[in-house]
Amino acid sequence: MDRIIDITGSIIIKKELKQVFEYVSNYRNDKFWRKPINETAINTNQIEKGSLITEDIFLSSKIPHFFSNYICIEYQPYKSVIIETVIKDEFWSKNTRLVEAINDSSSKITYCYQVDIGIVKHGLGFSLPTFLVNLYTNMEMKMYLKALKRILEE
Repeated sequence: MDRIIDITGSIIIKKELKQVFEYVSNYRNDKFWRKPINETAINTNQIEKGSLITEDIFLSSKIPHFFSNYICIEYQPYKSVIIETVIKDEFWSKNTRLVEAINDSSSKITYCYQVDIGIVKHGLGFSLPTFLVNLYTNMEMKMYLKALKRILEE
């Protein structure tokens, strides 16, 4: 699957598991810690298996509003949430968030993002070598997790 970008990052957050999980499992919060997200809509009040999620994503100045549609395929309260694009979407993507307690006041979040590399060409109008896309996406993941940590530890 060399057409898939697969990035995973983890960070320790000095907050209890319940608070961290409730924040990261509410995809409406993504615009605060994932820079390209303009807005997220969910068809349920709280995420649950089967929830439908629509992300309005800034891909580039050429495509400032790209809409990606997901379904929640796994939800384990205070442990994990996984969403995957619906079949009709142009580019496949999967988003996994795992939260585990380190102790009573700290939690570890592991965030995995997988996406069809074709979205890069769609956004930019041209392809980039996979190693460059991986490098950039890894840097973005680190920035996202640092922003998440800052928000939750405030």
